[in-house]
Amino acid sequence: MKTSKLKLVTVAVAGVFALSLSGCAFMNQTDVKPDKDPSAEVNKPKPVSTVFNRPQGPTQVEFGVDGTFQSITATGTAPIAGNNAYSIEQAITVATLRAKRNLSEFLTEEMNTQRTINVISHTVQKSKENTLNGMIDTPIVINDDLFDINGNLAMEDAVNNPNGNNVQAPELTGYPGAPNTNEQKVAETVKENIVAQTKNILRGVYVLEEKINQEGRTVNVTIKASANSINAANELKAALREVQ
Repeated sequence: MKTSKLKLVTVAVAGVFALSLSGCAFMNQTDVKPDKDPSAEVNKPKPVSTVFNRPQGPTQVEFGVDGTFQSITATGTAPIAGNNAYSIEQAITVATLRAKRNLSEFLTEEMNTQRTINVISHTVQKSKENTLNGMIDTPIVINDDLFDINGNLAMEDAVNNPNGNNVQAPELTGYPGAPNTNEQKVAETVKENIVAQTKNILRGVYVLEEKINQEGRTVNVTIKASANSINAANELKAALREVQ
């Protein structure tokens, strides 16, 4: 009996000793901080956006710095003709149709222009600069109002200081800060990915936001298509085809 008790005590002590050793080993492990690990997700550049402003409404393109398509939004506006709920509903319908038209025109016309590629390449460049400077969490949204008709920066340092007093910028190439070949290649990839998915993007559109401006008697509707909504639309289309 004493022998069995002695064995139990010996096993228990051995177990506690082993746990204490493993605990010490765990405590002495080198803790790899996310901000010290170059492969950590937190250190990867976040998706960036370029806003293209037009009289009929803005279009915003979001993409990864590797050129992958993330999402695109477009906004349409319509006046409220009457003072009842039906008038607001009608205005929302018209604004939605205008937003879809704006998106379609952007995809089929402006997305193929050199100016769009130049503006997007500046956005890619700014994202890389922020990453190198440790500004990982700073959202990158570049407004195309900062660029001239050719996609060159209209004002020097306009991207870094859009509200400052800037001077006329030099041409797109041949000056410090101009997008290099890599940024241009990424911009081309963005264009190709979006143009190739034009039909799928239009199929995956949904209403993101409806804003009613009672004072201005207008309605703004913003629509959006993302990689997820496009996949969902394609899956639905495939399911309906199987039913038929």
